[in-house]
Amino acid sequence: TAIANQSDVQNLLTEVDKLYKTNTDSDPTLAAFMNSLQTRAETAAAKVRETGGTAESAVSETDEGAEVRVKTTDAVRIRSTPTTDGDNVVAKAQAGDTFVRISEEGDWSKIRYKDGEAYIKSEFLTTAEGDTVVSGEVQSADSSSFSSAGGTITVNEAVNVRSGASTDSSKLGSAHSGDKFTLTGQEGDGYKIDYNGQTAYIKAEFCTKN
Repeated sequence: TAIANQSDVQNLLTEVDKLYKTNTDSDPTLAAFMNSLQTRAETAAAKVRETGGTAESAVSETDEGAEVRVKTTDAVRIRSTPTTDGDNVVAKAQAGDTFVRISEEGDWSKIRYKDGEAYIKSEFLTTAEGDTVVSGEVQSADSSSFSSAGGTITVNEAVNVRSGASTDSSKLGSAHSGDKFTLTGQEGDGYKIDYNGQTAYIKAEFCTKN
């Protein structure tokens, strides 16, 4: 306490405060990042008070799994608020687009979008198990581990059915608008389906996941 009250230390702290304010005022991205750090610190402090644990363990619990990478399973609207009411569409995501999810609010996922936040219906998102965000960077357990297994898809327009996810794979047949298939997984921009008893692939952009 005695050191903190010394005049040279006080002058240094004042100078740091001025530089901090100047930099955050001129750089919105930095300001948002610092606000995020403050929020996480406050959340950790609250967790310490509630559980009686240490600050280190609270920060770890706050960070781990709090934010994950998500991937769109179909074309979907990105909205400024978690509702379909009103003119709140800010953009449209395509199947396979990836985002960082901050949290879930009912049927909606709050994502990081550009320099701010936005919302996407959770039913159009899938996650890679083990993916977390540490210090603003996605830490991926396995970049190819996205799974869309389960449910069915409906074909929206005529499309080839192939033996692999690549367009270079051999053609097994064709699907037409209205055809339905059991969805067993996803690789890249292709859905893995059950096609007449065998594993096949179909372009996700031509289908809707049910």
